[in-house]
Amino acid sequence: MDLVKTHLTFAVREEVEILRSTIMDLENKVNFLENENQILRQFAPIDFISTLPSFQTSSASSRRESTTPSFL
Repeated sequence: MDLVKTHLTFAVREEVEILRSTIMDLENKVNFLENENQILRQFAPIDFISTLPSFQTSSASSRRESTTPSFL
C-alpha cells in the first residue's frame, strides 16, 4: 500500500510542476502580448483606435490574481 501511495504522490507532484510551468509560460505570454498591444496602440492612428473595443487590463490582471491558488 505504501508503494501505491508513494507512486501517486510522485505522479501528482510531477503533474503539479508541469502545470506550474505551463501557468508561468502562459503568464509570460500574456505580459508580452499586453506590452506589445500597448506599444501598438501608442503608434496607431487615433481614428483606428477609436474603432477598437476597449479592454480593461486592470480588471483582467485582478481576475488572474484572484483565481491563482495560494499554494502557487
